[in-house]
Amino acid sequence: MTQRIYDFIIVGSGATGGLLAYELSRQGADVLVLEGGPPLTSAQAFRTHQWPYEFRYRDLKGFFTTKSERVGHLWADEVKEPFTTASGKSFHFPRVRAVGGKTLLWAGFSYRMSPLDFENRAMLA
Repeated sequence: MTQRIYDFIIVGSGATGGLLAYELSRQGADVLVLEGGPPLTSAQAFRTHQWPYEFRYRDLKGFFTTKSERVGHLWADEVKEPFTTASGKSFHFPRVRAVGGKTLLWAGFSYRMSPLDFENRAMLA
């Protein structure tokens, strides 16, 4: 049995992983994409249509966040799955462990930025 060597291994084919795999493979890289979690159905994953009184803390911990009683169970546990970073550096990138990643929790916000939005810091000087 021969072992295949890949240039890149990407965990998760969601919005970021899928786009990255596409761009790398387009440039000739040999890419392997693995899913970071199981496929889910709406019935398994989401409790978004439940009443607040059905939750222990009335879902007051933050809608669509890692603390949410509605979808908090989907987020990766950062204590069990920490990032390795350079000494003295920190990196916070919450991950959803399911096929589709954080796109499962996308709430429909697509900001249309204007040139002014990219000049705010210059205006403070």
